[in-house]
Amino acid sequence: MRKEYKKHIVPFSNEFSLLKLAHMLSCYYFPDDILKKEFFIFLYDKITKGGITYFLHKEFAKIIFENNAPDFINENDIINSSVILKRKYKISKKWFSPRISYIYFFIPLLAYILELGGSKYDLYTFGSYYKIFKINKKKQQILEQYINLLESGKLSELSSFFQKTKLKHISTIIQPLSDFIINESHFYSLPRKSITLFSTMSSGKSTFINALLGSDYLPSKNEACTAKIATIADNDYIYDYCLGYAKIKNEQVFCGNTDKKTLDNWNKDDAVSEIVLEGNLDRIGSEKIITVIHDTPGINYSGNAEHKKITLEHLIDSRPDLIICLLDATQLHTTDYSDALQNLKTANNKGSNANVLFVINKTDEFDIEKENLKKTVSDTIEYIKKHGFEDPVLIPVSSQAARLFKMALHGNINFTENEIDDFKRFFRFFSRPANNYFLFTSDISEDLLINKEYNIANESSIKNVVEMEGIVYNCQDIKKALFNTGISIVENLLNTWKEKK
Repeated sequence: MRKEYKKHIVPFSNEFSLLKLAHMLSCYYFPDDILKKEFFIFLYDKITKGGITYFLHKEFAKIIFENNAPDFINENDIINSSVILKRKYKISKKWFSPRISYIYFFIPLLAYILELGGSKYDLYTFGSYYKIFKINKKKQQILEQYINLLESGKLSELSSFFQKTKLKHISTIIQPLSDFIINESHFYSLPRKSITLFSTMSSGKSTFINALLGSDYLPSKNEACTAKIATIADNDYIYDYCLGYAKIKNEQVFCGNTDKKTLDNWNKDDAVSEIVLEGNLDRIGSEKIITVIHDTPGINYSGNAEHKKITLEHLIDSRPDLIICLLDATQLHTTDYSDALQNLKTANNKGSNANVLFVINKTDEFDIEKENLKKTVSDTIEYIKKHGFEDPVLIPVSSQAARLFKMALHGNINFTENEIDDFKRFFRFFSRPANNYFLFTSDISEDLLINKEYNIANESSIKNVVEMEGIVYNCQDIKKALFNTGISIVENLLNTWKEKK
């Protein structure tokens, strides 16, 4: 049931599954808050002995108790915290009544959590729960049959299992768990496609990735932000959070809600050797194949020659399936880029000799009325060819505009004053049909690029309008402007490329 993937692709992660389960539970419907709290306290008390690490307990508790769990200082506090919780929030006897259907949800849920922690279903241990919950033998057998399907990997039978039993009335209650287990199994059974993002320092790689994610997870400042390889695996089942872990001296430190501050701290910590994230690349599908993007350090950072070494070794050792070379529109044809292209060519030849997709970022800094973007694209193609790349595909994008548009569509409009000004300027610019970046893209079939409807992740949650500083923007108009930024071209190519591989 568990599967390992090659280095740099992201292994099967029971730990990530546990944290995703915590997010699912935090959103799970309970008829009242008291029942929900008591359910979580009893569950958390039982998993303290389930072989799950201290860091995972800490993150699991933070998610399900919405940051109201007791503080953790060391591993002994895990046991103590469950005691504190039980003292603070008494569990009523009513909760253990067989008329409370959620007790039937508890048993397979705990079995799944313990399996993620490396434990197996134990009738002796679970027998005490059956006694506490006053579950009779026939109902015990039904629950054990469900758990056996889980442990034997017969997951396709989980969804309809309870419909055929005397516990038919709990099928709705347990359906979210069945769906979750099936989705997790499907996600980790899919093949991975590895994409390495390569560029010079401060070319906007983090902003570009944030634009693909549709939210601000990676720190993006005008300095060397990425000091090590940061790996991001696309998961369409995740909407409003990003999971992550940092490898510190061969130990994985997990975070269930990874944000810019966390990543910035990990990135600056010399003890951290690897960063792995799992989130939703907004319009890149993961139904048939998982896209894994590796953000690498800029190779021309004079403050640390190790950045160049890390990036080039990654290109050779990880043997990516595709390389995205991000070019800074304000720094084209400089010595740094000449050296970067030469290093890229040499390392790629030693590695997998992968296809390279070239993207010109920061095109929003062009004055398109005074500067000829189409000629810039044409000239840059010739420049790339001189460095040994045949028939290069080159796409102009405005990552900053795409990032702001997507965040606005998702309702994340806590912008700075500068970002508000940028949003207004970008919206005005990309709302004009003449500024559709497809018109400036090189050698790509029109059939692959035109979307009649630009849908983004969690489309049903998007409102009809967004209000900013008293100005009301129609979301359909924002989506049209977003389509013109060029990010849609990259997304469509990645989706199409994956299907052809």
